[in-house]
Amino acid sequence: MNKALLALCLAVAVTSSREARAHQDDAPGDHTHGTIPFDYTRNRSPQYGAIELRFGPYRPNIDSEFAGATPYEDSFGAKPSFSIGIEGSWQVLRIPYFGTLGPGIGLHWFRKNGIAEFTSGDPGSGHKNSLWILPMYGVGVLRIDVLAREWKIPLVPYVKGGLAFALWESRDAGSLSVDDDGTRARGSEIGPQIQGGIMVLLDPLQPQWAIDMDNSTGVNHAYLFAEWWMSDVNSFGSGMQVGTRTWVAGLALEF
Repeated sequence: MNKALLALCLAVAVTSSREARAHQDDAPGDHTHGTIPFDYTRNRSPQYGAIELRFGPYRPNIDSEFAGATPYEDSFGAKPSFSIGIEGSWQVLRIPYFGTLGPGIGLHWFRKNGIAEFTSGDPGSGHKNSLWILPMYGVGVLRIDVLAREWKIPLVPYVKGGLAFALWESRDAGSLSVDDDGTRARGSEIGPQIQGGIMVLLDPLQPQWAIDMDNSTGVNHAYLFAEWWMSDVNSFGSGMQVGTRTWVAGLALEF
């Protein structure tokens, strides 16, 4: 009798363990021991927006305002400096079988150091100067995620467009630069900008890890992205041109 009872208990324990393992594997993403393709877009937490960490070269188009003269290149050289930025967006509207639409805001930081000669042009008269620019912007963001959601192609193209606002300041030999007429070399500019790029979904590399991250942190998806960024920030022709034409790359998280 005891042997029969022991055998029954062992049978129940083994059956329960198998059911638990099947539930653990299958429930998050229909991953049934390799017989059904893993669907990394199902059984996720609600999705509201995205945040991006952004890196890329930045070279303001200051010299484009001058016919033949290149004051920026003369002071700072032709090579761009790298900028770092952050952007957040809200996916307010989901367009069925297409993608998401919503507002976004971003902030970048750029600083460039150089050596400039005094206007006398005397040899050895070079002195340190610097320029920093703080570009900020508000844009509408359209992400076309139907490829990833419906066809399991891990690519998400997107476009952004809106208005940029930038603060800037130039320093000469450690002090705030001043023009011949006494104008201080600092200011703010505004103008339009547009961005376009593509995001590569990272979930297929580690599908179960992606689902576990969603369950524990609420992060739906992770991406690497590359983007072309064009801005025309010169207060519509009345200020200094601190906009740029450049590329940006980085990491994006949807939550």
